[in-house]
Amino acid sequence: MRTYAAKLDILAIIITICVTGLVGLTMYHVGRPGLAEPWIWVVIIVLGGCYFFMPTSYAVDNEAIEIIRPINTILIPVNEVLSAERISVSDLGFGFRIGSGGFMGYLGLFRYPAIGWVRMHCTDRSKMVLIKRGRKQYIISPEEPDAFVENVKALILNK
Repeated sequence: MRTYAAKLDILAIIITICVTGLVGLTMYHVGRPGLAEPWIWVVIIVLGGCYFFMPTSYAVDNEAIEIIRPINTILIPVNEVLSAERISVSDLGFGFRIGSGGFMGYLGLFRYPAIGWVRMHCTDRSKMVLIKRGRKQYIISPEEPDAFVENVKALILNK
């Protein structure tokens, strides 16, 4: 099994720090008269949830590609993978998203005109890999994207 790190790009780091700081400042001021308290707990739960679904690494073995997260690792069976290829932000164009667009990564369900609906488990937009699996598509960002693609292509040829 080969494991690839999942590190946040600079934009995701900045967004994560800013959002966390704003939530912290808001929490500090919650005790003051006139501010509603219950909504801040909803924000904390939602933002905390992003952490649990953020990829920490990716792994490839003869059986599956794993998207390793603090909760609920995703398995993509190698025998169902049709292709793996490098893509860039310019390949995608502007997209619609249901999920996080930078906080703890780029996570959720996205729709791009060029490729359609895709499940994003991405932390660095400069290292994106598109994995096609039947009707499902995934975008991930392993630390060594070219080596990852070659590894998956070799497994596809051997299946």
